[in-house]
Amino acid sequence: MHIVSSGSITKAAEKLDVSKSVVSHQLKLLEQELGVTLLKRTTRKQHLTAAGEAFYQDCCELNQITESAWLQAKEAQDEPKGKLKISAPHALMNTLIVPALAKAFRGNTKLNLELISSDTHQDLMQEDIDLTIRIGLSDASNLKQKRLGSFRDQVCQSRLFPTLDGIALKGSSEASFSSNKPIPEAIERAPYIANSWQGKEITHEFLSKINLKKQHLTFHQTHQANNLQSCIELIEQGFGIGIVPDFICRKHIKTLMPVLEGFELAENPIYALHPYQGITPIAVQMAITQIEKALGHLSSQD
Repeated sequence: MHIVSSGSITKAAEKLDVSKSVVSHQLKLLEQELGVTLLKRTTRKQHLTAAGEAFYQDCCELNQITESAWLQAKEAQDEPKGKLKISAPHALMNTLIVPALAKAFRGNTKLNLELISSDTHQDLMQEDIDLTIRIGLSDASNLKQKRLGSFRDQVCQSRLFPTLDGIALKGSSEASFSSNKPIPEAIERAPYIANSWQGKEITHEFLSKINLKKQHLTFHQTHQANNLQSCIELIEQGFGIGIVPDFICRKHIKTLMPVLEGFELAENPIYALHPYQGITPIAVQMAITQIEKALGHLSSQD
């Protein structure tokens, strides 16, 4: 193509920064492989043969397609477009992930979100998932992982229909459990609302905020739901106590109250995982960044 566009083998060699003999040899090899003469040339002039003209036009079209594909691939890293498939636990999707995605992509008409709320771990390659948010470190060696932050669960009861007597809000006139004394084991007999992933018997390790002593309490499932929102509804209606992420408990402050404010459960680290080993797509990068910011903002409210 350069021989034709430049007007001569000499000028093509100069443009390609190779010797004239190299260009002449490559043209000869091409004609031999095709079995046709592409270019008629003398010391002063050159002309395409009929076969050469057809071949040249086809190459020009292929070159345009290649350049277009190249530019589109580069543009994909400049502006998010196409499908972005994200999975996350029920506890995080509506309260954390969706608001973060709204800040990252609101107004982008070229991006199509596909969200999956699930408390089970999916195979990212098999399910064609671009990004998943998980609680806890994964042992999947074929995935890139980044720690985004953490939250703590709180054992909560209904503010309107308290399940436990003597469990009060901080600052109220009623007695509440002191964090420098052991938690009464009688609390273990309270009706417990469990998410389906927790099982029938649930053990929590509580840490005193004052003396840092640990205490293990074991609860038995009374009621069960397969998603966090239903668990919260059951707790709010006075069916029992159960764990709720701290940042969600704060949003339900009018209907939920922590049972043991002087104690805390262990941190739950949140990780972003994706299958891209090379350059991470811009949409995935933006989603991770915004989710990390949103989680940091929630943590700063403690």
